[in-house]
Amino acid sequence: MIWNSAGMEQPEIILEGFYPGGSDRWGVRLAALPTPSSKKEQTTKNDSKSSNNCIDSSDSFSASNSNPGNRNDGDEANASNTIDNDGDTNLPVAELWDSLWGTVTTPPPIPSHMNMQTMTAIRTSNATSTTTVSDDEDQLFSDDDGLQYAAMCNVPIDIDDDAFMIDSPRHVVSIHEVVMAPLQARRFDSAISILEKLLRGLDGNEKYRHLLASTNHNIGMIQLCQGQYQKALESFRKAVDVRKECLPADHPDIAVSLEREGMAHFALASVLKALKCFEAALDICTSLDNARAKILNNIGVVRYQLGDYAQAQKSFTSALEIQRPWLEGPVRRPSIVNIASTILSNMGRVYLREGDHDLAYFVFEEACLMQTSIFRKDHDAVLNSLDNMGRAHAKNGNYFEALRIFTSLHRSQEARFGPNSKVCIETLGMMGIAHFKLLDYEEAEKYLTKVAKWQIDTGKMNEDHSSVKRTTEHLNQIKRCLQGTEPMWV
Repeated sequence: MIWNSAGMEQPEIILEGFYPGGSDRWGVRLAALPTPSSKKEQTTKNDSKSSNNCIDSSDSFSASNSNPGNRNDGDEANASNTIDNDGDTNLPVAELWDSLWGTVTTPPPIPSHMNMQTMTAIRTSNATSTTTVSDDEDQLFSDDDGLQYAAMCNVPIDIDDDAFMIDSPRHVVSIHEVVMAPLQARRFDSAISILEKLLRGLDGNEKYRHLLASTNHNIGMIQLCQGQYQKALESFRKAVDVRKECLPADHPDIAVSLEREGMAHFALASVLKALKCFEAALDICTSLDNARAKILNNIGVVRYQLGDYAQAQKSFTSALEIQRPWLEGPVRRPSIVNIASTILSNMGRVYLREGDHDLAYFVFEEACLMQTSIFRKDHDAVLNSLDNMGRAHAKNGNYFEALRIFTSLHRSQEARFGPNSKVCIETLGMMGIAHFKLLDYEEAEKYLTKVAKWQIDTGKMNEDHSSVKRTTEHLNQIKRCLQGTEPMWV
């Protein structure tokens, strides 16, 4: 799963700059997803509860989630096997990207680095007295007229070739300022169209050949947002090839594109190829800094997917060791705290897999304490850590403590997502199982009855659905216990 940098709920996309090296990357804050009632309803929607894989994208996409392995929830709330069964079957890796951007409810502010004059010109372009700014943007971003883009960014354009004519770095700056507008409106095709005009303008321009790499890289980043992973992979490969030609073999920009190439492979379930890219990026990032820690975390996630838990834990531990000095210093940056909490949670999943439930709980708890120092109490990261803590207690047989955590978690989920949300029902199922293990059959029956009703009424599952069958079997067992007909071992 990819997570937003610093765990922010407002997602960002990181674009590349104009010259190789230096501080040449900047973020574009993306707008909120429309609600289902909007006339611009998107076909891709994010679940309120994110997937549980945390592969970091080194300053671009991040997931406020905690685990390197996914529970195979599918479309169901599985009440009856959530404690007794690890539930850690790996999803098809592309599904780890379902919640790429998280749930966004409020419009983001305009980033301070954006050229406000350019933004104002774009927002008011073709304005009429009868249209709104939003309508103008609809017209603008659906119009692929190269002359219109050229007029906005003051860059000459070759109409015959439909390409920008690049004569100075300022031209590239202006083009990227225009790209920010469709990106903020999540009009990714329009943003790619602008960058493709830039690519055609750079073709054969040896003076600015290195910009072919950053432009291909940026196109790949946007294609990741679209879920077009194969196209993104091709774009990142082109970026890597050009950067290897133009830059020293150990240049950090090569590592950045290599890592993104690995992310595209990961999304396409080419896990071994992803590992190869991440390891190549790690060879370049030799200094003990944040970038190396993120790559090590990614390698750990891939190792987990491959079932190599010992090597996964080794990678996570190495990543955390790099983070520790910043965590123990006088100033703790939220982004560093968030990355460290994610690595800790990944370590916890490995401990769970290996059966070391006490250590799993310990690292989940530390992760949760870190997250509550930078996020509100109902943030996705905090809720996921509470869920992990409850599961660790349950797997260790500490059902009373597990129930205490799940009860608190359910209150937060109910307030944020509503009582009929999938995450609330799943937690109710966990609470029912905990009550059953504590021999509190009446409460167990109450909770699991709610789960069973939700599965049929809201989850749209029929009686033959595997999850419904398991819940029904568990309810029948509870009834036998209440009637005194269930064999009990003392």
